Amino acid sequence: MFQSHNIVMMHGFKTDCAVLFFKEALLNDELHPLVRQTANPQTARQRHFTHAVQINAQTHIIDNHIETATAAGKA
Repeated sequence: MFQSHNIVMMHGFKTDCAVLFFKEALLNDELHPLVRQTANPQTARQRHFTHAVQINAQTHIIDNHIETATAAGKA
């Protein structure tokens, strides 16, 4: 959370995990698009991972999304 606003959430499942971004509309990243949870999401989208190697390889992308969402929360 940032200033009482949800920014990012992590989900842990048996076979994978996900990082969910609440302000996905502000994360305009055409090279690394986020996945919709359902057919008609209201705001949040996510990125799924099945191996730690995937997370390590995309740390810079995740960090960028978090920084962008936090900056939007400040505005």
